[in-house]
Amino acid sequence: MMNREERVRAALASKDVDRVPVATWMHLSQFDQDPISLAEAEVELTEKYDFDYIKICLLYTSPSPR
Repeated sequence: MMNREERVRAALASKDVDRVPVATWMHLSQFDQDPISLAEAEVELTEKYDFDYIKICLLYTSPSPR
């Protein structure tokens, strides 16, 4: 059985994996204004559901180009 890092690295290299790497994509708006709180919440979800990687989603708007 592969660990998270082995699985993701193998998948990115188009090598065999024991299962497809899994993660989720969601906004944690109650935490996204503080980077430390956001990182802690993302790690907690990753550990709780045994995700293979973390995708950070920030809910903010970028200034539009003029």
